[in-house]
Amino acid sequence: RAAGTLCRWVRCFERCARAIEWLSPDSVSNKKQSLDRVRATSKAQLFALAQIEQGVEGAKQRHAEALAQEKEARTEMLGLETQIRECRRVLGNLVSEFSTWKSSVARYGRLLRTQQGDSMLCSAYVTYLTAI
Repeated sequence: RAAGTLCRWVRCFERCARAIEWLSPDSVSNKKQSLDRVRATSKAQLFALAQIEQGVEGAKQRHAEALAQEKEARTEMLGLETQIRECRRVLGNLVSEFSTWKSSVARYGRLLRTQQGDSMLCSAYVTYLTAI
């Protein structure tokens, strides 16, 4: 009977010691649990950081592609601007010819309207001269 009570008392002390160790921040088991928690937390954070880095790399690549496309577009735009300037120069030189062309078109229009009658008069004259 005394030995049973003594065993219960020792077991109670052992449980109290474990509880105190478990509650103590400096205990080995708590340090291991804390380390495990820190490792788990840091793994999650490292995974999130790796995902962010992948996103940043993807964004860098897309940015580089966009810059290349922009450079290509600028080069094409410069070529088109050169063509536009050349066209404007040619049109500017042709403006002075516009009045000449307009008067020529009007004169040729009058000639076309009278050409049929002029041809008939000319053929009649030739026919008349051959008879003489």
